[in-house]
Amino acid sequence: MPRIAREKSETAVYHIMMRGNNRHEIFKSIEDKDRITEIIHEKVIIDEAILHAYCIMDNHLHLVVREGIALISQTMKRIGTSYAKYYNKKHGKIEHVFQDRFKSEVIENEKRLLAAVRYVHRNPVKARISNLNSYKWSSYKKYLNVNFANKPGIKEILQISSNEPDNAIKAFIEFHEEKTEENFIDVKELSPEEARIMADIINALYKCA
Repeated sequence: MPRIAREKSETAVYHIMMRGNNRHEIFKSIEDKDRITEIIHEKVIIDEAILHAYCIMDNHLHLVVREGIALISQTMKRIGTSYAKYYNKKHGKIEHVFQDRFKSEVIENEKRLLAAVRYVHRNPVKARISNLNSYKWSSYKKYLNVNFANKPGIKEILQISSNEPDNAIKAFIEFHEEKTEENFIDVKELSPEEARIMADIINALYKCA
């Protein structure tokens, strides 16, 4: 079956989600999360892309990125390939690390861009594993550091948050603290009933093997 062509963003900005194959936790350790964060920054710089936001969870990651000199698919392939080599070497395996192609959605205006950044940063809060300030593996805390205020990607988001530079970080924090239901691509978590059914199927398969 032919693949559906990926939608092209008129602004070159995308919200991207990649997850572990078969829902596996592929960023379990501090070392894993640090390594994928390093790889993302390395490949974004090489392709002259702009990273607006990122968040690394145990079994998936989110990015908000503006396409650079390479197609976004090429940049993401470099990120995925580099991490897969690290992961397989670490665990002595030769297997697919990420599930299928990465998922993406276009970000066509500033309002949607700001909402996407908030959505990505609030993933640990949504998963009830951390608050915004305590989570290490996202770009949120970089926005609160004045030393990063003029960095590409961060500066643009702060300017959208507020036209007054002295008030931009405060406005950014207040925006992130708003409770709202936002519709962006994400992993589909199994309900307890779905998890039970899946476990029954797996157990039945093992019995038949």
